[in-house]
Amino acid sequence: MSRAILPRPSPTPPSLVPYIVNIIATENTVTSLGNNSNITTTSYVLFGHPPFCSQSVSTVCQNVTLNRCKDCSMVGAGLFCLAVVILGLAIVTANSLVVWLFLTGKSTFTGSYGKIKMSLAIADLMTGIQIFFVVLPHFNWTINSTYQQIFDRTISFQNSPNAAVGGVFYLFIFTSSLYHLVFLALQRFCAIKWPIMYQQQDSKKVYAGLAGVWVIAFVSAVSPTWFPQSLAFGYQHIIFMFYLSQPSTGRNGSFIPLILVMLCIYIFPFLLMNSFTIAARYYMMRYNKKSAALRSNENTRKRDNMVFVTMATMQMAYVVTAMPLLIVIIMSYSSALDNNTVSIPFVVGFYLSMSNSFVNVIIYSVMDKKFRNAVKDLCVNNRVMRFVTRHRKNTTSIEQLDKDIRSRNTPKSDQHPSTSV
Repeated sequence: MSRAILPRPSPTPPSLVPYIVNIIATENTVTSLGNNSNITTTSYVLFGHPPFCSQSVSTVCQNVTLNRCKDCSMVGAGLFCLAVVILGLAIVTANSLVVWLFLTGKSTFTGSYGKIKMSLAIADLMTGIQIFFVVLPHFNWTINSTYQQIFDRTISFQNSPNAAVGGVFYLFIFTSSLYHLVFLALQRFCAIKWPIMYQQQDSKKVYAGLAGVWVIAFVSAVSPTWFPQSLAFGYQHIIFMFYLSQPSTGRNGSFIPLILVMLCIYIFPFLLMNSFTIAARYYMMRYNKKSAALRSNENTRKRDNMVFVTMATMQMAYVVTAMPLLIVIIMSYSSALDNNTVSIPFVVGFYLSMSNSFVNVIIYSVMDKKFRNAVKDLCVNNRVMRFVTRHRKNTTSIEQLDKDIRSRNTPKSDQHPSTSV
């Protein structure tokens, strides 16, 4: 049975509709009573629906704005908006704090690790910018639009400049965060395997490595545009963002381009990161055995172990937050999740993956005592400075008032004494 019968927008030829991202074709067979013949019609529907609307939104809200449609809950929309705003504020606040502490030279955000963490914080900070300047405006537009308008917009945005820029920007944030973690793992491996060479590393080499991370992340984000016939950027009305997908016919066709992109920008870097971490742990255990036999360098061993635990926790947090989205995508393309069941899991997995952008700061707060002290000093010093400034203003005001009162009560003859001859 057909889920929705939507008129095809006039700017798009009917033959091109099945090639639009996030549009699926359904067939509706009707039996004619006169000649016992079957008439099959094809209709098109968006894949999934907004998370605060029911499955029948495509028919009930076709010509009614979502904020007035009975199949959409404005309470659910408000809660979704509130959750996204809180997520954006947490990301912006947490990562701005990391950048500020690095620029002021406080906490452990010094040296090569400090530079990498600061650069990672900038990458994560862009996630918050994306929430406030991409997600929320599109959310506002969506709830004030009819389902037909959303359908038309999905078609008009297919591989448009807006969709390409928005989709590349999202992938750029995703890849830059992952590649920073890979670079951190590589640095840790070099510090354990070749400690003397690592100690001789200057700031120029670290900045060159970070520049390479940003360049590779950008190239990886742009790479899907090299396969315009197999991959496309389009507007995703479920998450209110531009997102990479396949044309609808691709769901029944070849997945090779999508698999290649996933391998290059996600799977291979992820495996590389874990390989560096495992190798660093292996050499660290060998080093610990030798140093334990010699009973030396106890402080160095503790410091290396703490750094390793922090990095391993950051990588584990990345896996926990990113893996659900990958599972949902795989289930979607394997038809384990269909048009009626994909929305909620996809929204939860997607925004859970974005939450990784402030998880690292939480890890620093829990596992780095110097970071906690720096944050505490920053807050305390700001309160003290505000108190001192306010106290000085009050004191100045009182002194000025007392001076004015005395000047008024003083006779003019006292103020300007005349000289007698």
